[in-house]
Amino acid sequence: MLQQELWKVAQHKESSDFKNYVSSFEVPQSKSLLNLTHTKSGDSITHVLARHGKLDMLKWVHEEWHVQLESVNLEGKLPLHEAAAAGHVQIVEYLLSQGVQIDPLKRSGWTPLMMACTKPKNLKLITLLANSGSNLHRLNKDGWNCFHIACRNADLAMIKFLAGYGGQLTDTISKNGRTPLHTAALHGRSHVVEFLINDLKSRTDMRDSCGSTPFMDAIRSGNETAIQIILDNYPQCYQDCNTMGYTCMHIAAEAGQVQSIMFLVNKCAMNVNCQINVGNIFKGQTPLHFAHKENNIDAVDVLKRLGASCEIIDSKGRKAYELTNRRTWASTS
Repeated sequence: MLQQELWKVAQHKESSDFKNYVSSFEVPQSKSLLNLTHTKSGDSITHVLARHGKLDMLKWVHEEWHVQLESVNLEGKLPLHEAAAAGHVQIVEYLLSQGVQIDPLKRSGWTPLMMACTKPKNLKLITLLANSGSNLHRLNKDGWNCFHIACRNADLAMIKFLAGYGGQLTDTISKNGRTPLHTAALHGRSHVVEFLINDLKSRTDMRDSCGSTPFMDAIRSGNETAIQIILDNYPQCYQDCNTMGYTCMHIAAEAGQVQSIMFLVNKCAMNVNCQINVGNIFKGQTPLHFAHKENNIDAVDVLKRLGASCEIIDSKGRKAYELTNRRTWASTS
């Protein structure tokens, strides 16, 4: 109970209130309280203070009470991870001034710099970490570096700063074959897609381990600007299939992206009745099969309006509506 009260004071009260609360106990009890860790998360008081940007309190518990600054919670995070993820520049500056390691790894191999790259408008902090010696080329367990992570979050100033460190950083390919362009396209970051293609000359024909291209990921995102940018640079991209035989139209239907379906029909003249012609599980299925299977009502409606046939059967003899989740849908023909 005392620990919960301490953390509430730390998060919601002024520094003077926090100091008065800690000092209200006998010295041994105060020391014990400040060194407790949360049972479920493993967080220490320094994790809490770093996460919430409480610089004065953090200095006080470390300098007056000698609470360590490199405690590790159950996710492997240190206070530096917390401060970096929250964008607290002054906290990071203080922690580094106290000699904490700059690239500790939390679970899955994430460094504080990687955590900082998940927060938009965090360029000042990223610059601080990079200039202080953080390893920009370190990979997490999935094979992503800080540049790859930044491309997911669409802060172009951050991306341009990191791109200044050269091709070895920007040409990263993850363990499952995904490039920064895949990631930007999947998340619909059209201005990042444009920068990667036009300025960094990122390849638009790269395939990941599932055979997906950046165009397929843009189709899945539904961002027409990103879709058009990639198409302009790789005019045949809409003809590709992934390793399961999915066409771009199947991918759009599965994702329920009506705008992508319309784009593929209007700009690429794709057939809404195209069928998968490989494998056994999905062979013969049309985009309408996929839209029904995923209960994507709007996608079903637009496909049928564009001429999708309900009479086409797959390799197992099923029509599209026979794959419907009947708890959600009424059967249609």
